[in-house]
Amino acid sequence: MFTNVDFNLLPKTFQPAITVAREWFGCRYMWIDSVCIIQDDMDDWERQASLMGSTYAYSKVNIAATCGSNSHNGCFATRDTESARRCMIAAPPGS
Repeated sequence: MFTNVDFNLLPKTFQPAITVAREWFGCRYMWIDSVCIIQDDMDDWERQASLMGSTYAYSKVNIAATCGSNSHNGCFATRDTESARRCMIAAPPGS
């Protein structure tokens, strides 16, 4: 298990995810699959995969960085704001 990982040594995608988790949601700890699971160890992958349901079920926030093809591409993508549509969803009273 990693402890006290140097923030500046982490890939470009992980840094903003950690900043968002800390500053917006007050999270002190973060699970990053590709850091927390030994990638070339099938036994570790199977062991950790069996725990994923509870890992994500009890999380405070889940961030999916899906824009890049790897952890070095960054967390955010540029998009055309003119093509984005606004959507309002009405929550039931009392929710």
